[in-house]
Parts: sequence; C-alpha cells; structure tokens
Amino acid sequence: MEKLAIEGGPKAVKVKLPPGFPGGNDISVEEEELVLKALRRRYLFRYYTRELGGFDSLVEEFEKELEEFFGVKHAHAVTSGTEALKCALIAHEVGSRRDGSLHPEDEVIIPVYTFVSTAFAVAAVGAKPVIADINETLTIDPEDIERRITPNTRAIIPVHMRGLPCDMDAVMDIAQRHGIPVIEDVAQALGASYKGRKLGTFGTGAFSLQFFKNVTSGEGGFVLTDDDLIYERVQMAGDTSLCWRPGGPAGRFVPPRYEGEIFAVPGMGDYRMSELTGAVALANFRKLKGRLEREKRNINLMMKALEDLEIDFIPLNDPEGSLGIALIFLCPDPETTDKVVRALRAEGARASHIYHPDIPDWHVGFFWNPVFKVNPEEYRAKDILRRAVHIDVMPQDTEEICMMQAEAIRKVAMAYLR
Repeated sequence: MEKLAIEGGPKAVKVKLPPGFPGGNDISVEEEELVLKALRRRYLFRYYTRELGGFDSLVEEFEKELEEFFGVKHAHAVTSGTEALKCALIAHEVGSRRDGSLHPEDEVIIPVYTFVSTAFAVAAVGAKPVIADINETLTIDPEDIERRITPNTRAIIPVHMRGLPCDMDAVMDIAQRHGIPVIEDVAQALGASYKGRKLGTFGTGAFSLQFFKNVTSGEGGFVLTDDDLIYERVQMAGDTSLCWRPGGPAGRFVPPRYEGEIFAVPGMGDYRMSELTGAVALANFRKLKGRLEREKRNINLMMKALEDLEIDFIPLNDPEGSLGIALIFLCPDPETTDKVVRALRAEGARASHIYHPDIPDWHVGFFWNPVFKVNPEEYRAKDILRRAVHIDVMPQDTEEICMMQAEAIRKVAMAYLR
C-alpha cells in the first residue's frame, strides 16, 4: 500500500469531486425552460391559473406526477420540508384540535438523529417532542419507541436519515397496536423504499426539496397521503387564505362544506408553493429515475471494491431500498474515528463525522440545547454516532471517482482498522 496522504504520500482522490448537491448538480436547461415558461405567463400564483391565466398550474402538474410516482391519491406541495411536517401534524390534530382547543400535553416521538426541524415542527404546532434513541442502523429504535409511548402520544415520526429506511414493519406494528398515526420524515430519502414500497407511503409522508436534497427546487416540500380528509386538512394548514377551496376565487368565501373544514390552530400559515418554485421542482423531479440508478450503481461499485476488507459497515433495514447517497461505517472507538476521518480527508475523500462533541451539528439532538434538552448520557446514539464515519456518494460521481474514494477508504482501513 502507498503511504497515507496524511503522512506525506500521494492522495487517492486526484480529481475535483462534485459538490454534495445530488439534485442541485443536475440543474440545467430543463429547469431554465420551465422557469422561463412560468415567467412568460406572467402569473406566478399556483391557484386560479385556469380562471385568471388560462393555463394549467405547474405546481399542480408537479403534484400529479408525484402522485403517479408514489402511487398515492394525494400530493400537496408547500414551501419547505419543515412546513410539510407542520401541515401533516396539524392535519392529524397534533397540539390542537379542529375545534380550536389547544393540547400542549400532546407528545410526538422523534429520533435523536434527525435535523432539528423535526423537533421544531412539533413545537411549532404546540406539542412536545419526545426524543427516542436510534440503533446501529442509524434510524429510530422500535424498542425505544415502545418504551416512550404514553397516553399523551399523538404521533410517531420515523426519520429516514441519509436515505436509510427505518424498520417500517416494526414502526407500523407499534403504531397500529397503539392506534397512533405515523408521519414519515422523508426529507433525506426521496426515492428510497422499504421492501419494495416507497418511503413516505406507509404513513403520511413529509418531504423536503431544499437544495441539498435528492430532488430540489432550492426550497420546498410536499406531503403525501391516501386519506381524503387528511389531504383537505393539509391544504387548510398550508393556506389560511383558503385559496385551495373549490369553486374558483369566489369559492374560498362559501360556508364550510362539513363541520371542521375551516379552522385556525397554532402552526398554520401560508405555505403555498409558487409557480417559479414548482417549475424547478417539476423539471428536477423528472430527472429522478436516472439519479436513483446512478446512486445505486455508485454505492454498489464502492461496496464491491471494499468487500474483502473487514470494515464494520452499518446494517441496513433494506439494502436494496436504501438511497445510496452515503457510505457509513463504524470504528471501534472515537479515537480511531477521529484518525480515520482526518486521514480520509487528507486523501481527498468526502469524509466527515456524524457526531463529534466539539463540532456542533443540528442533525444530532445533543446540540439542540437550550431549545430542547437532550442528555447524551441517556442515549446509545452517543456511542454509535461518535464511532461513525460518513462518506458522501453523489449520483454525479464517475466510476473513476468511486474507485478513488474506495481506494482512499482501503488505504486508511489498512492503516487503522486491521
């Protein structure tokens, strides 16, 4: 083996790597053309496009293509993944009820490893986040979900971090036995699946289209559901101006069609996606199939190149369904993790810690203080995440780049993990 780059040897990665924007890296003429189409129409509001503009909405077209891709009855686009979660929570009457009564005692179980937006969304609707542990898959531990259920538990939010499916069989079994709704946070896993079923279709699905995601519109999000009532409530939660109601501009002012159709509770707002955002989202989404194929190809190339090494890759709840945007393995102890990350970076690889006590990161609950109090000593996640090494894998990586990153891992593993 060549000398490690950190010791003065040659770098394994000898080319510039694409940045960590799987959807953003694909922005090209297709997005430009649809944005220009929206601009030339000179009507950028998603509602009343037929009545006032004489054409179909690009946001609605995006929603219809989402429904077809996911095989669901309803998709509703909003301004961000956080707002998608809030709309889903409100639709399930978390934190308040449609009669306007407030219920601050409501609890929502979320994992300790997720972006802080998951916790903020729960707090924003007036409920309390209850933070559960993870297991070695880096996803929520079903056994800890069971331990944290109380009479106040109003929802469970499994989060498919880094494109890694949660154990949805176990999560749904727990939820169904206790009669608790499931809201999937699929912000980092758009296009991934579990046992052949797309993530976001087990419960109510909440997705992000932020720039770092697998499909992007810069900012944005959407909610998926097969439930007609949940769908109407999601629209209500994200459009307090009632523009979504049927009947054109005048329809928003007609009396409620049924009891509880129109309500006002904490967390509601105007989260309507604009036609400009919808144009980018639609064009970028139409490239997802090829992106998913390249992600799977690249992660398989790297895993194949490293299969002879005794590297402790994290177990996956569904290897076939995982997105393939990250290669993650565990070191025997935090000190080794630090050495491995430094050495991999010196080799030019996209390596990072998932958790280091001296590197603040909103993706780990231990850094949510003082807003949410999370004691690391109470969670196995402290040890699991501290020993994790994360390698970004982009769909735009060439086979050469994959082999160079794999070579970097091989060099470092031979030095520190034997």
